[in-house]
Amino acid sequence: MMEASGANGDARRLGGGLRATVPFFAVVVCLWLGWQVVRTLLIERAPPELAIRVAPASPAVLARAAESELAAARYDNARALAADSLSRAPFNARALRVFGLTEAQRNQTRSADDLLTLAGNWSLRDDPAHAWLVGNRLRRGDYNSAFSHADTLIRRRTDIEGQVFQLFTLASTTDPRALTALVARIEVSPPWREAYLDSLLDNPDADNLLASLAISLQPTVGRMSDGELQKLYLSWLREGRIGAIALVRSRINRPSNSASLIDGDFDGAAGIEPFVWRPRLAVGLAVEFTEDDIRADERAMRVEYDGYGSTPIVQQMIMLEPGTYSLSGQSRFEPGSAQARLNWTISCLETGRILAEHRPSAQDLEWRIFTLDFMVPQSDCTAQYIILLPRPQDNRTQIIGWFDHFAIKAGPESR
Repeated sequence: MMEASGANGDARRLGGGLRATVPFFAVVVCLWLGWQVVRTLLIERAPPELAIRVAPASPAVLARAAESELAAARYDNARALAADSLSRAPFNARALRVFGLTEAQRNQTRSADDLLTLAGNWSLRDDPAHAWLVGNRLRRGDYNSAFSHADTLIRRRTDIEGQVFQLFTLASTTDPRALTALVARIEVSPPWREAYLDSLLDNPDADNLLASLAISLQPTVGRMSDGELQKLYLSWLREGRIGAIALVRSRINRPSNSASLIDGDFDGAAGIEPFVWRPRLAVGLAVEFTEDDIRADERAMRVEYDGYGSTPIVQQMIMLEPGTYSLSGQSRFEPGSAQARLNWTISCLETGRILAEHRPSAQDLEWRIFTLDFMVPQSDCTAQYIILLPRPQDNRTQIIGWFDHFAIKAGPESR
């Protein structure tokens, strides 16, 4: 019994000693963990001269210190610190980049290119490495590689898009090799494609480049979408660059060069403006492409007009070569349309000169075919407009007209 009692006393004393020791060890562990947190923050964020005192053997700290020395133009120090960092961590893109840039300062361009290429391959996020490579590859005339590294930069850095876009544009307008490289980059639809094309639309000196891109991209999988092409055409139309529109359309065949008129059956098919019917919105005017209510399985354009407003109702731009042509179509009006007050015209875009006009009759309650002959002059008429114009009067009256099966045929001398 005495032995058992002694053993129990020893166990109690040992347990008490452990309980007294645990708080001490807990404090020590907390202090150690806290120091590790502080040490990590110092290594990552403290000024390099302080961080290197805290962790003089850390490859990351040595790389930061090398970077700082390089920025201060102390190239020998930067080189030594970068070499020290690489000796401790060979796959250190940051230190390798600094070492490569010191090689460039020593005019060892070939060595610098090899080192910075490796650094860039190790880290797509190393902006200084990719920036140097862009400049060096441009000096060598290696546009494919230069634009590839520039692509890497602007996929991450939207704040430098403008500078890189200027680089793309300047290079591509001065060297055909650069244009080929740019097409290769745009073809794969990078995230910056839309922004770059929009920047060219805002650049009054970039029309030739835009035309070249549209033509060069056409046979590729990355050809301009209908939306991109429509932006281009409408931008040039606003600027009066009709010849540029004609050139691009003739080269890429969008819309088809063989189609004198698009969607002549008024099915409402999607197309590329301005080569498609464009209805206008206005008070007292409604235009829709809908089912014909007297012919089964037929669609047509229905126009409801109050006879008072003056907004053009619908229009489409066409591009006909000089010569004679014939526009044919069908029209009818719903009962109660006392006067048609509508007028189809074909006019030259550049001058506004009216080549022909047709006034349908509101008495035509059944579908009636009409034909309109006209001639496109030799000059100042690169593009034409087919427009349905209102003929407003002082009183309002409901007019509902239907139109369908429009087509343009060339005369013998225009074929």
